[in-house]
Amino acid sequence: MEVLGHRLTRAMLAIGLSLLGRWRYRRGLKRGDLGPAETAFRRLADIDGASFTAHYHLGLILAHDGRRLEALRELAIAAR
Repeated sequence: MEVLGHRLTRAMLAIGLSLLGRWRYRRGLKRGDLGPAETAFRRLADIDGASFTAHYHLGLILAHDGRRLEALRELAIAAR
């Protein structure tokens, strides 16, 4: 039962971070500060390494920031 509870907790945390990251991404584009969105998506990628949303948005943020090699790596992970 503990394993199921742990998985559900991780899933709920991943969903919350995904929503938070998307909100911070949209707000960051308007304000010109994508740092908080990058942090949220990095935490999501740590929790769920196979998250398309995390790697895709990290790729966009890194490309916007001029870090192209890192962006390509994240987008390649998202494309798997």
